[in-house]
Amino acid sequence: MRWMFSIPNGGKRKNGWWEKAEGLKKGVHDIFLPVVRETYDGDMVPGLFIEMKFGKNKLTKEQIEFKTAMDAEGYKTATCREWGDAQKVIIAYLGLEES
Repeated sequence: MRWMFSIPNGGKRKNGWWEKAEGLKKGVHDIFLPVVRETYDGDMVPGLFIEMKFGKNKLTKEQIEFKTAMDAEGYKTATCREWGDAQKVIIAYLGLEES
C-alpha cells in the first residue's frame, strides 16, 4: 500500500499545456498499485489499475482501450463504484484471492 498512488488524469477540469507536457493521457485509470504478485498458476502480475466510476457513469472509449491494453500486458484492472469495492479488490489482489 505504501506505493499506491492516484493518477490525476482528467475529469471536468481544464487540462493545461503543462499537464499534457507532463504526460497527461486520456483513459489512464485513476489508481495504480505497482506491486508485483504471482498468481496461483505461476503467472506474474506486475500491478493493479483501478478506475473509479460514480453513479451511472461508464468507461469511456479511451478507458476501455487502456483497460484492454493493460489486461493484455498482464496487469490486473478493475472498475469500482465505491471505495469499499476498491478496497475489496486491493485486498484480494494483495492476498491473491480471486476477485
